[in-house]
Amino acid sequence: MGNNTQPDQSLSVQWLQDHSRAYAGSWVALRNGALLGSADTRQMLIERLGIPAASPELLITWLP
Repeated sequence: MGNNTQPDQSLSVQWLQDHSRAYAGSWVALRNGALLGSADTRQMLIERLGIPAASPELLITWLP
């Protein structure tokens, strides 16, 4: 079976399905189904988090 290097995003996807309406028009960052933060711009969100945007365990997305 080997190591799975891809993070499981299913909890974050479920969070999006359940909560996206409350954050419409915002950028959000999720990890393992938990909201880490939200902001009006992607750059603001990354600066608030203080962690690299390319972290594979993060899901960063804009919610229309």
